[in-house]
Amino acid sequence: MEYKAGDIVISVAGHDAGRHYVVVNKTTSRVLLCDGRYSKISHSKAKNPKHIRFVYHNEQIEKYIANNQLYDCHIRNALSNVSHLGG
Repeated sequence: MEYKAGDIVISVAGHDAGRHYVVVNKTTSRVLLCDGRYSKISHSKAKNPKHIRFVYHNEQIEKYIANNQLYDCHIRNALSNVSHLGG
């Protein structure tokens, strides 16, 4: 699957399995993820796309990324909403 900025994903492999992340960027072979708490924007986590699963796309986060105004607090807020949905 092609992931894009603003996607909410869940890790399915590795020591962080079960943790939710926001896709902030991608490279040719990796997806850069943030959770706003342990993997902040300043130090994004690079993960193999095979080891994550799509949950849903957050358009508000995508707009923040496009305008270069994304902060860790936005990511934490978006991910707390996912946890409440049972995602």
